[in-house]
Amino acid sequence: MARAQNSFPEGNELTAQIHSRHRRGNIWRVLFQIATVVGIVALALLLYNIVNSSFGYTAVQNAIEPAALTLAYDEDQLLRLANTVSSEDDNQLAAEIMADPYAIGFFGYAYYQENEATLRALAVDGVQPGAAAVEDGSYPLARPLYIYTAESVLAEKPEVAAFVDFYLSHVDESIDEIGYFAAAPATLAAAENAFLAAAGQTALAGPVAESGSIAIAGSSTVYPLTQALADGFVAAGYGGQIEVASIGSTAGLNQLCVDEDIDIANASRPINEAEFEACRRNGRDPLELRIGTDALAVVVSQENSFVNELTQAQLLAI
Repeated sequence: MARAQNSFPEGNELTAQIHSRHRRGNIWRVLFQIATVVGIVALALLLYNIVNSSFGYTAVQNAIEPAALTLAYDEDQLLRLANTVSSEDDNQLAAEIMADPYAIGFFGYAYYQENEATLRALAVDGVQPGAAAVEDGSYPLARPLYIYTAESVLAEKPEVAAFVDFYLSHVDESIDEIGYFAAAPATLAAAENAFLAAAGQTALAGPVAESGSIAIAGSSTVYPLTQALADGFVAAGYGGQIEVASIGSTAGLNQLCVDEDIDIANASRPINEAEFEACRRNGRDPLELRIGTDALAVVVSQENSFVNELTQAQLLAI
């Protein structure tokens, strides 16, 4: 029987209508809950972004510098070549080149000067290594020389502070005789100021007042200069023991920063980022002290009569 117009539903029709409204209500309730959750998440993300931005960007640091990785790869490829001799002993390299008129090599200028009678230095980009070319910056293979220590070492061992003070005060008296070139006065003054800021009154004791042991290792290039100053420190009255070892810049910085076996590292290059961070992790913030300049000499035997100069591009291609 047909239901009259405008009358209320009854029976099964009423039940069906109620169920339909419940279904629609449940759908809207679920949609509202989802929208609420999305809104809360969006608000949280916005708040996180605002707070994070207030502290600036976060820098992610590589464990190893890309440049260091490239250098290590190139070094490995070079050392894998046939007839290649690598040594931290520059005297061995000099002997190998003397014995072979077709050999070519490079090392610190002081070792070339020691062997001028049997070795010949090549011009690089038309410039011979020497004091004038290093001073005016025209020689392309000039490199800075450093010693590294740490403020914590200076505080714990006043004998190290006294030696570094002696080193910086007397390095210019020895560097020419060894075969290297003095740092510019402003550069050496900056090293002295950095040292005094780190050492404070500890540096004022002098060699006679101190004893104990001082361990130094690193660059074979810096080795003869540091050894000469160590001998001078002892002659000035130091009663302790000083050991200076030639093991290479990388090994020396590793012993200073990672192994903590030495007090001073000799280096013929600046400390790299990975080494710097290794020092800091071990509580040894590195103190860099520039003590002079070296001209890396590219040499051949005196018996070599067919090579007089090379360009940097040719050196890279060898």
